[in-house]
Amino acid sequence: MTLSIRLGAVAYDPKVVTIWDGFQHFFASHGLAFDYVRYTNYERQVEQHFAGAFDVAWNSPLAWI
Repeated sequence: MTLSIRLGAVAYDPKVVTIWDGFQHFFASHGLAFDYVRYTNYERQVEQHFAGAFDVAWNSPLAWI
């Protein structure tokens, strides 16, 4: 069985994608398959999280505003 994790995140700025790319490389180097799904807004991300579209959500401090 291959362990994997899928992250759901809002791409509120192009520079944050480098964070998730870094996660992808780090986890791969430790034997964990990692992928991410980008959303354009938090409402859609939350809806999809409840629907089981990904395993864990990345929410910045901006998410609660």
